[in-house]
Amino acid sequence: MQQIKKFFFIFLVFFFFIHFLESSEAIANFNSLLEGFHLERARQYLTDISPNLKRKEVQNAYFRLSDAYYLNLQYIKSLECYRASGRSGSRLSHLTNLAGLEYLARRDYSQALRCFRITANRSMTRRTGIVRSGDDYLEKGDFPKAMEFFKRAEYKDAQARCYGLMADTYWVQGRAEKAGEYYGKAVALYREILASFDYWWNDEYNINRLLWLKKLQRLPKSDREKEKQARLQEILDGLAGYCKKLESRSIYFYCRENVQESIDYSVLGRETNVDFTGGGMYASSPRGKKATRYKYDYQLHRKGDSIQEKRRLIWRDDRRNVKKDEWVTKSIVFKKIIFGPLGIFNKYWQSNFDYEIVAETQLEGVDVVVIEAVPTHPLKINAQIGRVQGFGRVWVSTGDYSVMKIQWMPKSLGNNANLRKTGYAAGQKPGLSFVTEFMLKREGIRYPTKSYYREFLLDGKGRQNTFVSLDVAYKDFKFFDVGADVVDLSVEK
Repeated sequence: MQQIKKFFFIFLVFFFFIHFLESSEAIANFNSLLEGFHLERARQYLTDISPNLKRKEVQNAYFRLSDAYYLNLQYIKSLECYRASGRSGSRLSHLTNLAGLEYLARRDYSQALRCFRITANRSMTRRTGIVRSGDDYLEKGDFPKAMEFFKRAEYKDAQARCYGLMADTYWVQGRAEKAGEYYGKAVALYREILASFDYWWNDEYNINRLLWLKKLQRLPKSDREKEKQARLQEILDGLAGYCKKLESRSIYFYCRENVQESIDYSVLGRETNVDFTGGGMYASSPRGKKATRYKYDYQLHRKGDSIQEKRRLIWRDDRRNVKKDEWVTKSIVFKKIIFGPLGIFNKYWQSNFDYEIVAETQLEGVDVVVIEAVPTHPLKINAQIGRVQGFGRVWVSTGDYSVMKIQWMPKSLGNNANLRKTGYAAGQKPGLSFVTEFMLKREGIRYPTKSYYREFLLDGKGRQNTFVSLDVAYKDFKFFDVGADVVDLSVEK
């Protein structure tokens, strides 16, 4: 009898040990899919393994999957997974409203109204009814009446679609000039939506944008338009050459980073919580305004495919954590910023962007052309780099095609989920801006000299209340050759 009990005990221990190993392996596989942003595969895998996991493990996995869908701007699926996690509270209401916006963009008005009624969002319930009325007129081909409703509802996507369909009608009628006018209006509005931080972006918008852009490009061009296109191609070829130089040259330099970060918690109001950890954990906000200054020793060494970037925090004004070898500001992390132009203009990436010349002017006494770059398939998390593809407006020297300044479009910046949540909680529209300047040139390569980042909220009157500001100045450059000998600094225009 004792031997039977002993055998049974060993069997139970072995069974639970095997179950634990299988559970750990399943969670590890799920995490791997999630980290690669293979969200549909992760969701299907979670469905398959759920019977073998504890209830708490399943709920936690759905919660993290909900966050991943949220970051990828897939709010309906984020809401579904959040409900499966068993959680409730204010975040459930927030996701329900965002799902309503996604349904509205898909013109699924019954589901959109259902979401807005659940959250008692009277404003969006009313606007949904207005958009629905406009869509009814659009189906009948009454474009002026449809546009009247869409403008009342302040819905740019519906207006852009109306412009595009109007252009299609003119195209069929053989009125190429009017078709070109309205195709241009549709494409311009979709670009505005893409640049707007808080406007939900539907895949259909990009399909329409590319379709109508293609039709616009097929229309007969004036001599002026042909000259502009040739000029654009010349600049893109020059930028590809600059990027090739930036990619191939060995770079080894040291500089000092002077950083000032200011956070105005009073903008948020007393009841708003904010997360600066990046891990989804919320903490109560302090009151008032807090500013901190930092100084870093920064070093970057690139030889071939090897890139080493090192920082050492040497001073901060509150004298805390002065030995940390990492970026310790709360708002945004800067990494390898010198290589920012590569993701927009190197030869490999150029086929993935639409480019447009928006201005020709001067910057710091240098003749520049301003190029707006918009990816052909924007706002999808890149599984390899864990963020969306960067894009924006770029100031390019007409002398050597080097990049002097980049103004990143808000939607191209990752790690902004908390700002969107904060804006919603405060009842204001969120926004951000991020600019990098490359004013120091040495041997044909431009180095970063200044970066400034802002997070802000827009109240009902359109007034901008800056919540976070971060200014970075790069000073005291020293350059080294591959053998680590110091090279005298020379600055070119």
